[in-house]
Amino acid sequence: MLIQSWLSSWQGKSRQRSGRKPSARRIESLEIRALMSASGAMGSTGTGTFVDGRVLPASASVVLGDLDGNGTIDAVSNGVVLLNDGQGNFTVGQPIKFSHRVTQASLGDIDGDGDLDLIVAMDARSGLVNGGFNEVWLNDGHAHFANSHQGLGYGTSYGIKLGDLDGDGDLDAFVTEYDQPSQVWFNDGDGHFTDSGQRLPGELTTGVDLGDLNGDGISRCHCR
Repeated sequence: MLIQSWLSSWQGKSRQRSGRKPSARRIESLEIRALMSASGAMGSTGTGTFVDGRVLPASASVVLGDLDGNGTIDAVSNGVVLLNDGQGNFTVGQPIKFSHRVTQASLGDIDGDGDLDLIVAMDARSGLVNGGFNEVWLNDGHAHFANSHQGLGYGTSYGIKLGDLDGDGDLDAFVTEYDQPSQVWFNDGDGHFTDSGQRLPGELTTGVDLGDLNGDGISRCHCR
């Protein structure tokens, strides 16, 4: 019941902010759909009561979204794409060869082609396998991801999040690092990121989230 009340409250606010840019709404919509999918996968009865559901592989980070464009909520877990048949049954899709262990992931339309791409933060303290730091993987619309070979950040990261940080309508990246200040990386709209040069105070940051906290249409960050 709490989930339903929260959803109703959010949907009302969303309608009031219908003039916001599509990318911002896309991220908010994804988060809501992920929440609804999670309740379904866990076997929600629709009354806020949960029963045992599907068991997915253990992972430090799981992200949910419609990866193949068929209207169901899929998952990326532990470097594997898991495709949903619409009944909460998942089949293994593409294995993604990340450079190192993923600590957090974020989905969003990075290159503006209408599908959900993937950006990941990684624990690089024990050395990188294939070189490069936090990675950007672009979706072809059918849940097949290709490494764009961009390295966002300069060390071990435990937090990464997508959001329109400069108000130009595309999704930028906020990166937190374990032993360095957090950074903002700007997207050119085609999925190419550049370091904005901003260094935000606070090290040993283990996670980040972005959202419009006061309803003014501007994303703000919450780090922990």
